[in-house]
Amino acid sequence: MTTMLVLLVAAVCLSAHAVASMPTNAAFDDYFYTHFHPQPKKNWLNDPNGPMYFNDRYHLFFQYNPDGPKWGDMHWYHMVSKDLVHWDHLPVALAPDQPYDCGGIFSGSATIFHNVTTGKDIPILTYSVACGKAIVNAYPADVSDINLTTWTKPGFNPVINVPPSVSGGFRDPTTAWQGTDKVWRLLVGCGDGEGTCEYKSKDYVNWTYVGAFHSHGSGMWECPDFYQIPSTDAYVLKASAGGDWWTVGSYKQTDGVSKPDTFVPASGNDIHDDNQKYDFGQFYASKTFFDPVKNRQILFGWVNYRCSTCDWTGIQTFPRKVSLDPANHTKIVTYPIEEISTLYTNTTTQTLVTVDVGKSVVLGHGVQLDVLLEVAVPKEATTSQAFSVSSLVPVGALAGGQVVKVAVGTSSEVGPYMPGYDLPGGDYLVNNTFGANVTDPHACQKLCLADPQRCKAWTFVAPGVQEPSSRCCLKSAVPNPNPHQGMTSGAPAAPPPPPGTTTANIDGVTFSINDGSISLRLLVDHSVVEVYAEGGRVVATHPFCPPSKGDDGFVFTNSGKAPLTITKVTVNTVGTANFIPSS
Repeated sequence: MTTMLVLLVAAVCLSAHAVASMPTNAAFDDYFYTHFHPQPKKNWLNDPNGPMYFNDRYHLFFQYNPDGPKWGDMHWYHMVSKDLVHWDHLPVALAPDQPYDCGGIFSGSATIFHNVTTGKDIPILTYSVACGKAIVNAYPADVSDINLTTWTKPGFNPVINVPPSVSGGFRDPTTAWQGTDKVWRLLVGCGDGEGTCEYKSKDYVNWTYVGAFHSHGSGMWECPDFYQIPSTDAYVLKASAGGDWWTVGSYKQTDGVSKPDTFVPASGNDIHDDNQKYDFGQFYASKTFFDPVKNRQILFGWVNYRCSTCDWTGIQTFPRKVSLDPANHTKIVTYPIEEISTLYTNTTTQTLVTVDVGKSVVLGHGVQLDVLLEVAVPKEATTSQAFSVSSLVPVGALAGGQVVKVAVGTSSEVGPYMPGYDLPGGDYLVNNTFGANVTDPHACQKLCLADPQRCKAWTFVAPGVQEPSSRCCLKSAVPNPNPHQGMTSGAPAAPPPPPGTTTANIDGVTFSINDGSISLRLLVDHSVVEVYAEGGRVVATHPFCPPSKGDDGFVFTNSGKAPLTITKVTVNTVGTANFIPSS
């Protein structure tokens, strides 16, 4: 039997917003507007697009509707920063003003192109369009403008048209990269099962479709991303498809402009396998870029929510650094960039805080916090040990707010048939054809048994649990079990969990704890909480719209049957980085 720590996060999703520089309107009464997360002054936001560093400035673009807080009429919003923390608002960078912009400016990326004729670098924005027919380039009208305020579209656009052989979606080009053969490459999310289509070009204008770069399973891969972890030989391929999935692997270049390159996952775990997600909360359509200042890869993701009284919808996550997991180089971790510390206005630290059974302790107050928490996990973990950490708790209360629940228990070995259990992640096929009348999990079990080469486990989701119809999820790996009413799971020949391994589970994702404690980090910003477990091995972002303006408590509660010790807790008050718009 394996000791398991079950960590559940409860949150209410509604709405949010963010901006730049310093606050200018102390009377602004939108309590939910974030103070250190990038977002426009108002209206709808979605996918981050084209983050880059150029001429001593960081740039961030994202999908934006200038007409209101609902999706539609896609443009590219533009923000600029000197430090990735304080952001200034600029005019909209891209608008659908050409015939080929049919339906709106969809997602894309930025590439720094070196012009061999002039010897100068120039940033190029490459984007897709709503009708799914083309890929377009845009250039700065004045590359000497430090903010790159105005962008133009050359007459040779579009530079790529959808290939006749590709059916389904066609959008979201990646940042391009240049091989040792001097040929440029970029990927586009395409088709229904093609995964990523690869294009090559010698001049960044004339592109050749060379075939599928990498695929796994079926369905459309939105917002693909492909990059090398700085100072390593590891490459990451990411796709947005029911979450933002990644896989670490090796990349092999194929010279010339006629054949695709090759990417091979390092651990055998591909997109949609083994719970390899950037974030298990409200997070989608993410994008990274290389920061040459500190030799690191930086990640942004879209957090979709709206609080009821707000004139805006959506924010971007606080920027995160992507690194290889030091314990396993086939995995990655993501963690807030270190620059957040420049916003700290006050820091308090407590050590060896013992909390008795049924008691709660207030560890701090604030609606802008960065909290680091370590809790001792006894080796003889049992189900009697449990606690919760709550943010944005009502004034004078010890309960409520956005809650992270932690329960320590003993996991069961995965068996062939387990009613009441989910095996989250690892899906290579999701069958949605069962309908609302199929309630017998054995139908799903039979599908798994009929595919012994690929199917290592299965989960049946009863009708009405997540969707009106039932679902059958076939898995290429055997995830750790998670109790879930209305689900039944099993594995034909699952190995038992490693004995003596302490693990934690956050939002259905399991990871190991090796030092006798669990570490949590929470970024709290008015209406959103980002939760990082074990140094960013598992991350979950949760919007939460507090019922009252003064809800600012940060509370630890021991809900188990034995005293618990908080080894160390550091509460940092985070200052306001954003320009706060007037109401």
